[in-house]
Amino acid sequence: MGDAPPIYHAVIHEAALHMQFVGAEVMRRQIEHLVEMARHPHVRIQILPFAAPAYPARFGTPFVYFESPVPALGTVYVEHPVSSPFLSDQEHLTRFAEALDRLSTVALPPPAEYRGAAPSA
Repeated sequence: MGDAPPIYHAVIHEAALHMQFVGAEVMRRQIEHLVEMARHPHVRIQILPFAAPAYPARFGTPFVYFESPVPALGTVYVEHPVSSPFLSDQEHLTRFAEALDRLSTVALPPPAEYRGAAPSA
């Protein structure tokens, strides 16, 4: 990954942690992998709990926001069962960046100890 790996920020709904499409052992390994990845300084994983305010993103579908140092390369991938488009116009980038900010605000913060900070007493 080099000296400056890309920043990865995921907000995962708590429901995804309860869905059981595979056996318990596979789920355990997946969650352990998320915890291990969250230990990296360039990775931020947050959980959007059931108790969070009404879905703040205003989008009812998963999306991936690719931010680039070169604005013209910014892209949003929207997951949809019929067609999964890549959007790159500034209006869409702005709307999805704002949605990610709203999700991040109401999601649980990443544990401080994963960020290398001392746990609070």
